[in-house]
Amino acid sequence: MLLRTPRLVIEIKEGKTWCFDWAKFIPIAVPAIFMLTVSLSTNISTPLTALGISVPGLLINGQKELSIIAGIVLGYSLLDSLKR
Repeated sequence: MLLRTPRLVIEIKEGKTWCFDWAKFIPIAVPAIFMLTVSLSTNISTPLTALGISVPGLLINGQKELSIIAGIVLGYSLLDSLKR
């Protein structure tokens, strides 16, 4: 989220009305939320395979870089979707 903060501060100072761009947020944030949820759930010792959910091996094998990138993308897209 910190990557987008300087531009957000500039937009706050402009003094326009707030809106949220759902068309930009949903296609970017939903996959990022899924990747974060799956990577967190595999770390909490609740295997998703017991629930019958098939998870790609890239997410199960503990790819920390993938969850970090997904978190950065989620935070940036959240702040980018806020418009003034």
